[in-house]
Amino acid sequence: MTVLRIQAFRRLLVGTTLSQLGDVFFLVAIPWVVLDLSGSALAMSSILITVAIPRAGLMLFGGALSDRAPVRSILILSNLILMACVGVAAFLAQLHLLALWMLYIIALIFGTADAFAAPAMKVLVPSIVAQEEIPAANSLLQTAMQLCLLGGAGAAGLTIQRFGIASAMAIDAVSFLFLIAALVSIREARRVPFQARGVLAAIGDGIQFVLRDPSLRLLIVVIAAVNFAITGATQIGIVMLVHTRFGSAADYGGLVAATAIGSVLGYLVAGSIKVGEKLVSAIFGAALLLGLALGTLSVAMPIWALFGVLLFCGFVAGFVNVQALSFLQTKVLPEMLGRVMSLVALASIGIAPISLAIGGFIAQQNLGALFITSGTVLVSIAFVGWPLSKRSLQLSSHERLDVASVDSNI
Repeated sequence: MTVLRIQAFRRLLVGTTLSQLGDVFFLVAIPWVVLDLSGSALAMSSILITVAIPRAGLMLFGGALSDRAPVRSILILSNLILMACVGVAAFLAQLHLLALWMLYIIALIFGTADAFAAPAMKVLVPSIVAQEEIPAANSLLQTAMQLCLLGGAGAAGLTIQRFGIASAMAIDAVSFLFLIAALVSIREARRVPFQARGVLAAIGDGIQFVLRDPSLRLLIVVIAAVNFAITGATQIGIVMLVHTRFGSAADYGGLVAATAIGSVLGYLVAGSIKVGEKLVSAIFGAALLLGLALGTLSVAMPIWALFGVLLFCGFVAGFVNVQALSFLQTKVLPEMLGRVMSLVALASIGIAPISLAIGGFIAQQNLGALFITSGTVLVSIAFVGWPLSKRSLQLSSHERLDVASVDSNI
């Protein structure tokens, strides 16, 4: 790929890959330590909600800031804070002082920092690569992330079983240094324009821009609906399933790896196929397939069958994610990109607290019912939304979304 000839992108790719490899250890460790401390699906859902609430509440501010300040600086500061959160958790775990209430504080800070880091990263990529290279850049970054899951999930599970939670968290804390070093070394080509209006006004401009564009309006509604249906089942249900049925962190790491394999395949396919104006139809199709797959998890099955189901889910989700991200990054002008991406991210995570709360409650009563409910909602979204979208949405693969209709004073 020609995008690999760009030195700034190569450094970003290496830094994010090593950092994400460490994140896998934290991803496996956190739900496991919460269940060890409490044994409760509600406790695990409440920790995730504590991350999601500040992330959702501040995401629009993060997007507006990304359109007004150098995103490289935002990312460096955010990752320093994230590294400190993980490092403190590792230190407390090593001293056997880590308690559930401490995790709530760490989760709150973690979610706050991520609210600014997430939209900034989406803006950084188009600032260091040419527009025609954006799909390939996204494909490589997303593939690298899933390869980290593939290679790191099993190792994380084994590390936790052999050396304990603290070791896994410490590995993640150190891994942030690689991404921070990469960010320090690169220079973004994007120039931040002067904006006379305040942050709140800028956020309002972004909301108006999305509301005035039918394609973006429907895309955000669909993303929110799908994430509402899937978040509780995937972030709570699968961990509970492995913890109660198999009782092995290594098995959980293996399932994370299976999802990563599917996602890598989905990313690679997405890098060579452009769905264009059929993007929303592809999202509804993915909702249908994911709903059917998640519904099967309500039935007792051997671990190898779970691997197959999650591999399939990873493939479907990976394909659609790259298509949607690349469409937005290539069609939205740079002056609006941070705010639009923050609104899209808000649609993904803003609904998460409600989904996690409902998912935790259902899982506490009956784990199988959680998967059946999630699958039913996803299938319903596909059958109801798909016909409606054909009348109300026209995504153009040739016209770039403009900001002329918004009085943003940019």
